[in-house]
Amino acid sequence: IQGAEVPLQVTSIRTVRWESMEMNFFLLVEPGVLDDAPSSRIVTFQIPEGREDDLQDALAVDFPNITLINVRQIRDQAKSILERLALAIRALGGFTAVAGVVILFASVGATTARRARQVALLKTLGVTRASAAGMLAVEYALIGLVAGLVGTLGANLLAWGVQTWLMRLSWEPLWGPSLVAVGACAVGTAVAGVVGNGRALQVKPAAVFRRI
Repeated sequence: IQGAEVPLQVTSIRTVRWESMEMNFFLLVEPGVLDDAPSSRIVTFQIPEGREDDLQDALAVDFPNITLINVRQIRDQAKSILERLALAIRALGGFTAVAGVVILFASVGATTARRARQVALLKTLGVTRASAAGMLAVEYALIGLVAGLVGTLGANLLAWGVQTWLMRLSWEPLWGPSLVAVGACAVGTAVAGVVGNGRALQVKPAAVFRRI
């Protein structure tokens, strides 16, 4: 302690909630053990925002050996950094979503000829255009549902690992946004599948079978 060696025996270790931003570096010892050790006092208090400079000037006059640490300023800087980091992550996620939509439409367009033959066969068997579109919507919705579930599960596992093991913070799953993401993925994939196969749904069976 401040250069002086004080032998102590560790009997227990407590859990620290780092996200509380409170003083959490205390070492609890029995009374009398540190009476002869060099010491200093620490205190925390909260004052209205904007009065920090006045208080610091007043304390510096009466108590020149006091060191003041503006935790609010440190907290605001950390908050600003985290907000910029979150914005970058959201931007990256948006770019990934747009790229996924482009790839989805490209993959749907690549199977237009095969879908046209399937739709032509269904129409020959008496299936209407609306029914064929509904079948395509269900098929692509199931694909989007599975993809959304896998992606959401992976994202939650990654968030759990980062917060629990890397940042040592408590983690709570966000079931609401996760369900919304899965539903949006299913609906978006279904819409993309039907729209991308619009030409296949418009084709006439005679024209398809003539090419075959």
